[in-house]
Amino acid sequence: MELTLNITGMTCNRCVAGIQSTAEAVSGVANAVVQLQSPQLVANVESEAAAASLMAAIGSSGKYRASRILPGGTSVEVSAPVAAATYFPLMLILAFIAGACVLLQLRAGVWSGHGLMNDFMGLFFVAFSFFKLLNLREFAATYQSYDILAARWKSWGLTYPFVELLLGIAFLLRVQLFATNIVTLILMLVGTIGVVRVLRSGQKIQCACLGTVFNLPMSVVTIIEDLGMAAMALVSLVVDLS
Repeated sequence: MELTLNITGMTCNRCVAGIQSTAEAVSGVANAVVQLQSPQLVANVESEAAAASLMAAIGSSGKYRASRILPGGTSVEVSAPVAAATYFPLMLILAFIAGACVLLQLRAGVWSGHGLMNDFMGLFFVAFSFFKLLNLREFAATYQSYDILAARWKSWGLTYPFVELLLGIAFLLRVQLFATNIVTLILMLVGTIGVVRVLRSGQKIQCACLGTVFNLPMSVVTIIEDLGMAAMALVSLVVDLS
């Protein structure tokens, strides 16, 4: 029988090659064809057991999530629900950033809420740009799938991590903070629009906030992350104007 799957998390030809190898190694699966376009995998399977084995093998790395396409075009999610542990890398990174901000305040000897926000935003952008730059092209391909600017201008996906890095440095060095906060506010709000559109459409795609190193699914967590940064930028602007 024929098995048709959509696979969330595939962003490049390397992913296609990896899934192809996985499919060819599963007993009872033949003539597997993998591509980036939907449907992303079509194969002949001997039985439902072979289909289940293939889907389990695809999801075993934690990087991919598969949806089985049934006759009539109905999509059925076959991977396990997203667990809270999925966001552990993100939470750990944010905790380290917050801890580093506290240490910077302790070293300065003067507690400043405004300074704490600037340090957090600076370290946030520097850290997150680092993960994006680990595999810039894969990040750009994933980012293009949901960001409204990157979808229109492919070069924006390749440029964005460097913009984040410059913003981070500006916050940490307290350089042109008014302009830096305005740019941050605009970028975070634009980013939120793209995420909301994806969530409202029901699509299940990978969030590229930490590049493609971690398989973080797009969710409300992404919106909170973007709006949180936008709120801090807005508060800083109000403080600067007062």
